[in-house]
Amino acid sequence: MKPINIWTARCGPDTRGMLVLQPCGELARMTRRQRIVALQSAMEEGIQRGELIDVMSEVRIEHQHIDGVYIRTMHLPAGRAIVGKIHKHNHCAILQRGRVTVFTEWGREELEGPQTFTSPAGVKRGILAHTDTVWTTIHATDETDLDRIEEQMIAKSYADFDAFAEENEAMLTNRVLQ
Repeated sequence: MKPINIWTARCGPDTRGMLVLQPCGELARMTRRQRIVALQSAMEEGIQRGELIDVMSEVRIEHQHIDGVYIRTMHLPAGRAIVGKIHKHNHCAILQRGRVTVFTEWGREELEGPQTFTSPAGVKRGILAHTDTVWTTIHATDETDLDRIEEQMIAKSYADFDAFAEENEAMLTNRVLQ
């Protein structure tokens, strides 16, 4: 199957199968959080129906563990889009190379590497790579097992994150203030 731009939505016959990133129809009534989740669901459904390709087979991930630090580097080819996971903790993110459009609950942002920034707890991103992109995240953990790291670092949903944040409010507030 030929790779296609996976930002697709069913918002009417005038879209010709391509995603119109302005909210329309049901999307217009959704919060940005809901739109990101809906985008991820639409992408997963399109892959299952064979209408979209799963680009994760084209994404190279590198894992490093150094003295209580987990470093994850993603190599995302140009023209590919992904929806990331919800992180429970603030962490360092480095866009080493590339130009991307990022969609979060706070809106749309164009980023170009190199740049380093703090990624706040609770963020979920839709990322469209305009050029070949290298994106690294750095997390504090002594864990080296990837499944356990995911359990420790990732919320399965916004509801899970909100519950985690409520239970750990003092810890999250202290990390932001430090």
